[in-house]
Amino acid sequence: MGGTTFFAVAGSFAVRRRFPQVGRGEQNDMVGVLLGMYGAIYGIILAFGAVAEWENMNAAQGVVVAEATY
Repeated sequence: MGGTTFFAVAGSFAVRRRFPQVGRGEQNDMVGVLLGMYGAIYGIILAFGAVAEWENMNAAQGVVVAEATY
């Protein structure tokens, strides 16, 4: 966990040093749009995963009930 954080912070400093226009905030509007889009896509994918797991749980519960009645 600490290594990931270190590389993220070091990468941020390296990018800001190499591309100073990033630090001035010229691209902030575009970053906000992209983050919103990525967040929406992530939410949709997460919802599909949750629904798929819920259906698997219901199917397993049906198998357990069927085995218990024999």
